[in-house]
Amino acid sequence: MIRKTYTFLHFTTLFVTFISTVLFFVLFQKDVVEYLAQKYLKEYDVKYKHVEGTLFDGVLLKGVKYKNSVEIEELRVEYNLLMLINPAPRLKYISAAGVYVDADRLLEIQSEGESSLFALNISKLSINRAKIKYKEEIYSLNLVGSDINLRDKIDIQKIALQAYTPYARIYLEGNVKANRVRGKSTDLLSEKLHHEYLDFLIYTPNELEVIFDMSTKKAEFKTSLKSAVFKDIKSVLLNNLNLNIIYNFNDDFFTLLSDYALLYEGNEVSLEQKSMIMFDGKIDSEIKAKILKDEMGLPFESFTVKIKRDDNITEAVFDAEDITLNVQTKDFKTFLLKAQSIYADLDAKLKTEDNVFTLLGELYLKSDAPYLKEYNLQRFSKLNLFISRTKEKTEANISADIFSLNLFQDEKGVTGVGKAGSSKFDIKGNLNEKYLKIESNIKSLKMLLSELQLGMTDDRVFFDASAGIKAEISFKERVEVNARVDIPWYKLELDSKNTYTGRDAFF
Repeated sequence: MIRKTYTFLHFTTLFVTFISTVLFFVLFQKDVVEYLAQKYLKEYDVKYKHVEGTLFDGVLLKGVKYKNSVEIEELRVEYNLLMLINPAPRLKYISAAGVYVDADRLLEIQSEGESSLFALNISKLSINRAKIKYKEEIYSLNLVGSDINLRDKIDIQKIALQAYTPYARIYLEGNVKANRVRGKSTDLLSEKLHHEYLDFLIYTPNELEVIFDMSTKKAEFKTSLKSAVFKDIKSVLLNNLNLNIIYNFNDDFFTLLSDYALLYEGNEVSLEQKSMIMFDGKIDSEIKAKILKDEMGLPFESFTVKIKRDDNITEAVFDAEDITLNVQTKDFKTFLLKAQSIYADLDAKLKTEDNVFTLLGELYLKSDAPYLKEYNLQRFSKLNLFISRTKEKTEANISADIFSLNLFQDEKGVTGVGKAGSSKFDIKGNLNEKYLKIESNIKSLKMLLSELQLGMTDDRVFFDASAGIKAEISFKERVEVNARVDIPWYKLELDSKNTYTGRDAFF
């Protein structure tokens, strides 16, 4: 009995020793790792220059290449062997240094066949000195991730990334939940981005704070700007811009949602804008605006603008109650204008250069318009317009047949001269204080009405008079007219027997 027991123990001891020796050899011998690497990695078209480590705690690969799309100078994998036996194995640490990825080539390879992820957990991931080539651009990055779960979907509890792109340096922190990446980033904008995409602005931010939300189907980015000023329209200031960019990966465009305040010479407008921006430069946009502060006395409180850019032509349609304006431009310096209202239509050209605005066009009055249909407008159906405006002054000229009006405005106020036939009207006022004064001495009302083709409807009645007119027009809250008309002389003939004359009358 003792002999049998001894024999059993002796055999068991030898067996355990043998197994332990084999396990020790397999787990701790570097040659085993090299053998397995040669056997299995090549099956997946993975090449390497050098391998070291053991199966017990980890391996190190140098000079790794995968199908001419991925290169890694040094790849280190650390683990606890017992944790690899679990249904969802866990690696303690993966680090990759000196990484190069040809993203275009890699995407082609992946599209050739389906690939599925096996369950794997990684406690910490570190990628340093990585360069990614995508559409002929190079992007450099460093990445650190912790508590990573790889299954049919990816979860990462924390991710930190530093990226160096042609357009910005990005510092990002976030997490991944079911393939959805969320977080915040600080983006330091490059000169390339300023030059190619933001050159139309005088001031461009050097840094942006961005909130992002990306899934396998779409990406969304939110940011804000304190202000923006256009180079070609320096008098326009955009304040408190909130921007929301949405991109569905299957589309060839992205959507930009924005809201901001527009300030222009004391006027303020609140705007909400939705834009669809194509990758080929085409744009479709719609703006809804509400006027918060109006120094110009506009006849509306809100308006909409639809903008379309196609083949280097930008077209905008402005709509506000009874007014519609169509604007076209190629260079944002010369604009073709077509406006319609219940009172008149406008065809004009507007030029903006060096902060000088010049408008030249024709205004067509409508004879059936309210307040106008009672008058004969045949000689005023077309009004020629000229307006020139700088920061210091504004000049305007309106003319039609025997009528003309010249106005000049500077910091002192408005002055001008109007002519109707042989009569002249002197104009003074201040648009900031919202009043105008008009003075005129008319030698013969009969001659003036005849020149304007507005004669008496009854040819049997004769009336003529001279008149001195002084009028003040106020348009602060409502239009008010205070006028005094002096009549040095007048004559009225109702028929051959009834004639009335008088002097020095007024009303």
